[in-house]
Amino acid sequence: MWIIGRGWNGLRTQRIRLQVDRCCPRCSRIYAIIQRYDLIIVGGGPAGCFAAVQLCEATYPTVPRILIVERAPRILEKVRISGGGRCNVTNGEWDPKVFAQHYPRGGKELIGPLTRFGSLQMKEWLKQNGVKLKTEKDGRVFPVSNDSQTIIQCIQRALLLYNVEIRVQYPIANIERNENGLFLVHGKELLSSQYLLVSTGSHRATYRWLSSWGHTIHSPCPSLFTFCIDDVRLQGLSGTTVQDVGLKIMGIDGRRSSSLPKSSFIQRGPLLITHWGLSGPAVLRLSAWNARELAAVHYEAQLSIDWLPDIHVEQVNSILMEKKLYWKTKQVTTVCPFRDKDGRLSKNLWRNIVVQTLNNEAYLWKDLSKAQLDALSNALKSSLFEIQGKGIFKEEFVTCGGVCRKQVHFDSMEIKCVPQLYFAGEVLDIDGLTGGFNLQAAWTTGYLCGRSIAKRLQVIPFSTLQGDG
Repeated sequence: MWIIGRGWNGLRTQRIRLQVDRCCPRCSRIYAIIQRYDLIIVGGGPAGCFAAVQLCEATYPTVPRILIVERAPRILEKVRISGGGRCNVTNGEWDPKVFAQHYPRGGKELIGPLTRFGSLQMKEWLKQNGVKLKTEKDGRVFPVSNDSQTIIQCIQRALLLYNVEIRVQYPIANIERNENGLFLVHGKELLSSQYLLVSTGSHRATYRWLSSWGHTIHSPCPSLFTFCIDDVRLQGLSGTTVQDVGLKIMGIDGRRSSSLPKSSFIQRGPLLITHWGLSGPAVLRLSAWNARELAAVHYEAQLSIDWLPDIHVEQVNSILMEKKLYWKTKQVTTVCPFRDKDGRLSKNLWRNIVVQTLNNEAYLWKDLSKAQLDALSNALKSSLFEIQGKGIFKEEFVTCGGVCRKQVHFDSMEIKCVPQLYFAGEVLDIDGLTGGFNLQAAWTTGYLCGRSIAKRLQVIPFSTLQGDG
């Protein structure tokens, strides 16, 4: 039996032989098994697509037969939404050891892979493929166009060049391996391949069948999220940014993994007050380092905020006492001793802190007692807030958890217990901080998969597999 199959780009047709191989165990219809692919990639995200490109680049001019199956309506969806639609493609940090410090989970294992293909190599690859990049002050790297479509189209052009077949809206029911060592992928039809790459991200159905194969899966939970906090001290302050605060999660020390650094529950940096609570780089880093611990307490914990992390508490006391003598007849809520051009404390934030600490907004500076000055100092150095849930960081959706890193060879991304099975991207228990680190992990692991398979693949020209009918 023969069928004429049209390529995903609509430009190329191939004559593919079909064989009646087996019956679907769940229904009465007969599957037709497409003549086997060299590689099937389950998941059309950045890791899977980049792996396909790297495999083809490494084997060119002989092109292996590659199929990407994606359950969503289009590939590279996470690239599209990254950086608010601008695509934070990587980070400007070039040192692999420093780069790896931005991964709450997986940093140690990524040092070697990042040495082989890190941010420098990714930027060079994009440059060679016609993409102009820019690096912003915080280290984030974007296309000059500020449009994620620039990156998507670059990768799609490469896939088109190498005739990589893509099927979207293609859910996978199950994957198994037959007695000949071929991977059988059960979808709308039965697909077969010599090598299999799983790059589905944090898809629970994938984790279920991986568990049935004996893989250890660390339960997935969100990372890089904001804090839901309902507190009168934050009322009327939505949109307010404090450029430098110190944050500390309280009460979860006993739940913290021994593999995390002791500083993981303390972060310092910019803070954004929102209508639902708190966001900003410091909050996102704190949530990422403590993703599992906060999930274990159902995102209910105490947060301590140091509004003046660069000033010691004794110095804060001294400044307040000085202002008490200098601003005698001025109302405390109307003049802030810690407001400067760098945006340390806004007038409204200062007012809210004073009112909630002193329970009175009419106090004059000369009327403050030592006890009140101490209370105000403590509020500035350690304000306690109740975290009541998590919000969403819309620029980057990241999950903590996945396939146990100990089960993977990080020089090739091949799974240790199943030869010719590879993992890449977020399906692994690897997650990074915001700033381009998660996409770089996808590019890096995808690169290693593609190059590793290229070294092992015995490519047979497609024409030799076609019969005369």
